[in-house]
Amino acid sequence: MFDRLARIFTSLRLTVALLALGLVLVFWGTLAQVHLGLFKAQSEFFRSFLIYWPLDGTAPHIPIFPGGYLLGTVLLINLLAAHLRYYQPGKRKIGIALIHLGVVLLLVGQMLTDIL
Repeated sequence: MFDRLARIFTSLRLTVALLALGLVLVFWGTLAQVHLGLFKAQSEFFRSFLIYWPLDGTAPHIPIFPGGYLLGTVLLINLLAAHLRYYQPGKRKIGIALIHLGVVLLLVGQMLTDIL
């Protein structure tokens, strides 16, 4: 069970899928700023775990797409899990470690900036 979860979270396919979903999210959220305004679009698309589609004013909203918090969290888990599983220390691999550390700092820094 744990091995299966580890394979899922360290998968390169998951990384590519998350990056593609992030690309769609940024594009869609940018277009939504025209109708919703900057702050409402940011809160609905980038500062949420799921993006909801309201059917009408009284019906419950239906989740239709992952939000920025969900994509960022799963991407961070994917990056850390893959790094722990595949990284082999050595002088030749220091550049890869620094690049991954930079991405981790970007994700965590953005989350902390948003929360605090």
